[in-house]
Amino acid sequence: MLYYKVGSGQVNTLSWTASPPFGPRAVSVNQDGTRWMAGWILFDLNLAIEGASLAQVPYVLGDYRLGGYAYDYSRNVIYGDMPTTATETPVMHISTPTT
Repeated sequence: MLYYKVGSGQVNTLSWTASPPFGPRAVSVNQDGTRWMAGWILFDLNLAIEGASLAQVPYVLGDYRLGGYAYDYSRNVIYGDMPTTATETPVMHISTPTT
C-alpha cells in the first residue's frame, strides 16, 4: 500500500502478509483515510506504521469470492457478510470494533 502525507509531501509504503489471505476483495475507508477495512482487518494508519491492526473479523475463510462488508466510520460499526464456512447461508453481521 502507498500513502501520501499532504503536509510533508512524503510517500510511504506499508505491506502485510496474512494467513488466511485478505479476502474478500473489498475496501472501505473513512473520510480522511486514516482508518480502512481491507480483507478481514480494520487498520488505523497510526497503528499500521507500527505493524499493528485495530481490529480483525474472527473465523474468516480468506476466500476472495465470498462475503463483503462496509465500515461505517461515523458510528464505528462494521456491517458484513463474513462466512465461516463455504456453505454458510449469507447473514448480515453488525459489529463494533473494540477501540
